[in-house]
Amino acid sequence: MKDPRLREHLKRVSLQDLPASAENAVVILCYPDDEGVRNNSGRPGAAEGPAAILKYLEKACWRSSDSAPQIFVLQDKLKGARVLDRHEEAARWSHVALERGFRVISLGGGHDYGYPDASNYLKFVRDGRVLNCDAHLDVRELDESRVTSGTAFYRLLQEFEGKKLIQWGIQWQCSAQSHLDFCRERGVQIHSWEEACPKIDGPVGLSICLDAVAVIRGVSAPTLVGLSTKAVLDAVREFSERSQWMGLYEVAPSLDPATEDSARFAALLAYHFIFRSGSLKTTLGEVS
Repeated sequence: MKDPRLREHLKRVSLQDLPASAENAVVILCYPDDEGVRNNSGRPGAAEGPAAILKYLEKACWRSSDSAPQIFVLQDKLKGARVLDRHEEAARWSHVALERGFRVISLGGGHDYGYPDASNYLKFVRDGRVLNCDAHLDVRELDESRVTSGTAFYRLLQEFEGKKLIQWGIQWQCSAQSHLDFCRERGVQIHSWEEACPKIDGPVGLSICLDAVAVIRGVSAPTLVGLSTKAVLDAVREFSERSQWMGLYEVAPSLDPATEDSARFAALLAYHFIFRSGSLKTTLGEVS
């Protein structure tokens, strides 16, 4: 009796060898970089995230069907002495992947990589919106170009109108009033961790910081309350049907209990995104 696993179907390639066009294919980009987290006084460890997530994703059972996608893992290394330089490299990878028609999963690394990922997504999917699943708004201003894990959506909102961004999982003790005002003045929709996943029409890009999830300890800034694993998984199941990109950030395996829950859960989300498995069964709140 056969028991195929994803490890048998992951194709590791360089950007140079990535196919010129993609039909039913996923590419995984890896950002083993937590300098932005450290710049934000967060707990380091997210640099180890991509390798740990892939370890558990490789163990997942392969779904054999005519619609099973090809899966590529980009093996290129981030280059550049500065975080901004490495963001430019990540943006180049994302640009190439989206331009060639791949569905993209990006693995962090700090949530500062949410900026190059989300920016590229909105440039390619003009009618798309971004759902940021996070305990934090991440709209801190750049301080003399010093990038932190809390600056991703400040940078995004310098390029795109606020209605392109929806925040879900936000915790008030993590949100300065000035940051809330900044978002609301620009038309960003804000949903707290106590609310249901917002209903969003049309294409959706997913930016998921694992610190939004209550039970996950292995992150740079853990919280004691937050979204349930089921709520986040259901959101990925729902939106994966019409999403070309999902980013998973701030998985820090060295900060986990022995069970490595952060990496396991991130791998589970990636698995369901890859196979577009199922539709949301719960009632969703409305986004106007």
